[in-house]
Amino acid sequence: MYLLPELAVKIVREVEQVLAEEIIVADTEGIIIASTESNRIGSFHEGAYSVIQTADKLYIDDKLAQSL
Repeated sequence: MYLLPELAVKIVREVEQVLAEEIIVADTEGIIIASTESNRIGSFHEGAYSVIQTADKLYIDDKLAQSL
């Protein structure tokens, strides 16, 4: 089952009302389909792709963000 981009955008909008964090939703290829930063939609997210491939948790801090 896949998440439609329109629903992903609604989820991001709801979550950003509660969390003061940047939020993305990516598809199975690591492409961002919804984000609190609309200019990121359509771009590849290496961290999301890694999680999809490994099914492991990934915490991205500032240091890791620079290397991705």
